[in-house]
Amino acid sequence: MLTLRPEEVEEVAQAVARYRKSVNDLAAEAQVELDELVARVRATRASDRR
Repeated sequence: MLTLRPEEVEEVAQAVARYRKSVNDLAAEAQVELDELVARVRATRASDRR
């Protein structure tokens, strides 16, 4: 555990906010790519059944 000085709190809070935004952005990007992959696989399987 780390105890912050009052003058350090804002800087750390901003860093945590940037980290969380980056994680959320990456998760959203990964979800889009996964959705595209699922759509391609489904389309391929649907065309194979014809």
